[in-house]
Amino acid sequence: MLCRQVEKAAFHHPKVREIFQNFVVAKLYVDEKNGPDAAAIAKRNQELEIELAGSAQQPAYVIMEPQSGRVISTWGFEQQFISDPPTFGERLEQGLATVRVLQGN
Repeated sequence: MLCRQVEKAAFHHPKVREIFQNFVVAKLYVDEKNGPDAAAIAKRNQELEIELAGSAQQPAYVIMEPQSGRVISTWGFEQQFISDPPTFGERLEQGLATVRVLQGN
């Protein structure tokens, strides 16, 4: 439920949408309930979430350096992402800045 709230409030905010242009955005569903393999897919996705984010907290956000696949930044839900969506964009910018430094840009 919190995932959808953050998506609705932050992901559609103009500042966040602009920053997202620098990212490949992927959604990992750990609560899938429909389909013949839904339970197995949800379990694998949750295992991947724990591997990448170090937690099964939902929502979890991960920024990775694209060439190496190295995890740069992770964070979970914060109420301010709903009440003040640009704060989500600030998190994205921080991660993007780290990626650029690592890439020498």
